[in-house]
Amino acid sequence: MNISFNKYLVIFIISITTSISTAFGYAEDSLWHLYGVDYKITQQDQVKSWIEQVSEPHIANTIKHLTSYRTRYYKAPEGVEAMKWIASSWRSLLTKRSDVKVELYDHKIFPQPSVILTIQGDSNDLIILGGHGDSINTNDEGVHSVAPGADDNAAGIGVLTEIIRLFGLNNYRPKHTIQFIAYASEEHRIHGSYDLSDVYDKAGKSVIGVIQFDGVNYKGPSYDMVLVSDYTHKDQNEFLGRLIDTYLDISWTYDPCGYGCSDHAAWTYEGYRASFPFESLLAEENPYIHTAEDTFDKSGNNANHATLFAKLGVAYLLELDQ
Repeated sequence: MNISFNKYLVIFIISITTSISTAFGYAEDSLWHLYGVDYKITQQDQVKSWIEQVSEPHIANTIKHLTSYRTRYYKAPEGVEAMKWIASSWRSLLTKRSDVKVELYDHKIFPQPSVILTIQGDSNDLIILGGHGDSINTNDEGVHSVAPGADDNAAGIGVLTEIIRLFGLNNYRPKHTIQFIAYASEEHRIHGSYDLSDVYDKAGKSVIGVIQFDGVNYKGPSYDMVLVSDYTHKDQNEFLGRLIDTYLDISWTYDPCGYGCSDHAAWTYEGYRASFPFESLLAEENPYIHTAEDTFDKSGNNANHATLFAKLGVAYLLELDQ
């Protein structure tokens, strides 16, 4: 999760655009990419079957491996190696499928690549599930710092990896094209996702929904899950709320970040529908993130809380892919 409070021009533009839309009585969606999104909930049997298969140990193993790197800082050699490991791990889960491609996306201004796994569907319209792979220690920032980033964001990558595993386990053939993205350099001004969302927008790619997993394994005291209400899409957020109520039966609420606090903001800026389910109220977030103390033991050496986000990701994917 990016906690820099610098007021970037992009965030200002989003705010001004929204204000103008409201002032002139335009529908909110007039300024968003529209692709006939259907938010009906109709896949209960399939979703419940997948949810039962979500494995806490599998998510935990991903977290433990990624925190074995001293850092995953976007300029550090370990930050590059960690992303290569993610690509290899994702590829190994779907080796028997001919509709799968895994790429390392090279960014021009820093060495860490993003990882993109694409599962080709009947349609080229995209559903994107993402989370960042880098880490940072803001107390001692640099390539030599210690930044294990267990919650922020090895756990988010663990959630994505588990959903990919379920894809292979159930031999699911999607109607839409599905992409899983491990973004580079989220902690440094969200550069990786801004690069990618800009490329997608300029290429005219149809993206019907984006969900971000960043900070998913530290349980706040007040709620089990929080939907970030700003720099996200209202209709898709309401859809996620109904999915939580239908499939998870947990406590949740809305809460604003107050700024573009993760990769969802890059997609929002380009006009795509993006959402960001988070582990707690922002005032109650993990106090260890962005330090050398963001380690797996701070979540009790388990990924129990992260499993809720894997289940939500399963529900989001299977219900939207109709």
